[in-house]
Amino acid sequence: MRDLRYGPGLSAAVLAGVLSAISAPAVAQSITAGTAGALPIGQPNPAPSFAPAAETTSPFPGLTALGQTLKNDGVYLSLSYLYDMNSLVSGGLKTGTVPNGELSIGTVLDLQTILGIPEASFHITFDERSGFGLNNNVGTGSNIEQNLGPTRATRLSAFYWEQGFYGDRIDIQVGRTNPTANFATGDLSCEFISGVFCGQPSSWYASNSNQANPASTWGGFLNVQATPDVYFRTGVYDDDPSQALPNQQGFNWNVRGSSGVFVPMELGYQTNFDNARYPAKYNVGGYWDDANYTSPTGVPMRGRTAVYMQFEQTIWRPNPATQQSLTVFGGAFAYNGDTPYWGEYYAGIFDRAPFASRPNDTIGLVGSYYVNNSDERPNKPGEWIFELNYGFHVASGVTFKPYTQYVVAPNDFLAPIGSKEPSNAWVVGFQISLDIGKFLGFPHFVAY
Repeated sequence: MRDLRYGPGLSAAVLAGVLSAISAPAVAQSITAGTAGALPIGQPNPAPSFAPAAETTSPFPGLTALGQTLKNDGVYLSLSYLYDMNSLVSGGLKTGTVPNGELSIGTVLDLQTILGIPEASFHITFDERSGFGLNNNVGTGSNIEQNLGPTRATRLSAFYWEQGFYGDRIDIQVGRTNPTANFATGDLSCEFISGVFCGQPSSWYASNSNQANPASTWGGFLNVQATPDVYFRTGVYDDDPSQALPNQQGFNWNVRGSSGVFVPMELGYQTNFDNARYPAKYNVGGYWDDANYTSPTGVPMRGRTAVYMQFEQTIWRPNPATQQSLTVFGGAFAYNGDTPYWGEYYAGIFDRAPFASRPNDTIGLVGSYYVNNSDERPNKPGEWIFELNYGFHVASGVTFKPYTQYVVAPNDFLAPIGSKEPSNAWVVGFQISLDIGKFLGFPHFVAY
């Protein structure tokens, strides 16, 4: 059974228009992609062997020149598109194929350049998601895809001021935002298609009342960089479940839908490929969620907490001038409160540059165990998810990633207790990731 009722919708139409526009003749001007400030932290230095292949000059030099001109004026543009095609080939409740897509358009205004305000910037992002997850359509259970959250909606997902102090040793963000990118994340968080831990482990937002990206609420974030490798961060965010509804576009800024306050915090250590032979990230953290909620047994309650620890450790890197490496990672989450989950535990391995002829490719393997609340699923103590994927580097900013997943004892929290439970599910599919700004050689904003 093939179900294509929920395609990429507006996102595909907008993307087609963008690609059509950039196909027009461009003014020839030689500005190479990857100018200062354009590449993320960890981009390796050139090396004689097994280095990531050199990124080619953008095929649209006129647009590359435009991006550089805008950067010089303090304006950074970003545009990306993510497309998932997911097929349940056996198990679940019924087999089927379901696509979904996400388009993200944003800008960062460098206020130090524009207005002379030291270390200040303003961030604006719009997000459009379309389609549904496999769980909605064919009953695979939860946590299958990463591209979930509020769907069938175009919304303002970020609108906040960022202010650094002392060379960004202290960083503050205030405005319409959410904690998705700042807490319980890792460098490998979204290298997998499953929702195992992109951006947080998927049990996170099932166990509190705060909203995941792209929904946004009023909030503030503080990061203190105690040393170049050690940080402490915390934040305060409004719990507003109404912002996740499809009829919300992110412009309803009152707090009538507020149900409480969400306060996360985290202590971490992190290095990268530029400053360590074997990069690592270790963090511990937790949160207090003050919101009112209803327990799985239907009892009104207030207040929930969680604690967690995570690690990523590179264990093999034969040449320090390249990123060819093996990294192991894992994490443990424990929840206190009547939530659908009592805990989640995951571990995996990530291989960069698995073949000499494919230095920009990756291989990822992960497994995760979800400990169910016995009040929610009395006959199903837990769920296992395993995923194996291969990331083909097509061009700068373009990745094609086929994958397979196997889900043991899938949860189906959308169904009433006593409903038919999905059987073990086997899923195959692929993801296409387009970072169009990187493909065009647009500079990437890096905070001061």
